Amino acid sequence: MKITKIIAICAMLVCGAFAANAQPGGFGGQQMDPSEMAKMRADRMKETLNLTNDQYTKVLDLYKKENEEMMKMFQQNQGGGQPDFSAMQKRREAQTAELKKILTEDQFKKYEEQQAQMRGRMGGPGQGGPGGRGQGGPRQGGPRPR
Repeated sequence: MKITKIIAICAMLVCGAFAANAQPGGFGGQQMDPSEMAKMRADRMKETLNLTNDQYTKVLDLYKKENEEMMKMFQQNQGGGQPDFSAMQKRREAQTAELKKILTEDQFKKYEEQQAQMRGRMGGPGQGGPGGRGQGGPRQGGPRPR
């Protein structure tokens, strides 16, 4: 009888995991809703930058608008080919300019520091990740192993 209960519980857990994985925003790498992503980013900023309620609302609105626009850009490119990275960069620069208007000088400075750290962790150009210089392995700079 105990084994039957254990098997039933395991089966429910497995079914629950598959159901969660199939939901948008689940742990299986599914794409999140743009408004959920905006809220998550604004929540993180509220915590790390101590945003006021007014600032939080403005940042949330900015991120929602930006995420929706980016989704449109990607959806328009469903036919294949490369997305317009220059247009995306211009949108990112406009978003940063808007954030600078919303945040205080100290908050914006801290925001930029956080962005630089994130780029470093993600391996942007010159940072040692994809497209970057790399850290050099055992075969670079020195004798080759024999």
